[in-house]
Amino acid sequence: VVLESRWGGRWQWQLAAAVAAVALALFRGLARGAWFGPRLAALAWVVATPLLGHGASTTWQHLTHAAHLAVAGAWLGTVCVLALASRDGHAALPALGALIARFSPLALSCAGLAGVSGTLLAVTYVGTFADLGASPYGRWLLLKLFAVGVVGACGFVNWRRTRGGQAPAPGWLQAEALGAVLTAVVTAILTESEHPAG
Repeated sequence: VVLESRWGGRWQWQLAAAVAAVALALFRGLARGAWFGPRLAALAWVVATPLLGHGASTTWQHLTHAAHLAVAGAWLGTVCVLALASRDGHAALPALGALIARFSPLALSCAGLAGVSGTLLAVTYVGTFADLGASPYGRWLLLKLFAVGVVGACGFVNWRRTRGGQAPAPGWLQAEALGAVLTAVVTAILTESEHPAG
């Protein structure tokens, strides 16, 4: 199936892009100038991933899924990195405040674009408001929206703290990261769930 089916061919592209991104990141190091290759491989992975789920239906859906994955990944991935950095102790918190201040314009842009692309996909796949509560897909989507709301609320709290000159609160950073992980897990389930409008 992996070698001969249409699905397998698409999966091979996704696997190749993921392996290339990890390999380039590991072997090229973390120097500023060494990230072009991993970024290019990550972009290839973003384009290949929708081919395995609902995004394979039409070109428009493929591009919308890829854009949604790219901006949501930039937003939620950085959230997780900041949360991991906060585990180094209270000495790192003032520096994290500066990072949050620098990251917030990108976060707001990416979150906004993720919201727009996600809304377009939800309208395409859900069909009606009644399907949100009446279908498994709709209920998973509601859980995803809840997780995204947790990420946004926690991010807003720390953004307000850093704007007021305070260090970010580690507990809020950790909760934000957990919300990001939950969002990714639920999204993985959504991509393989039958949608009501299909």
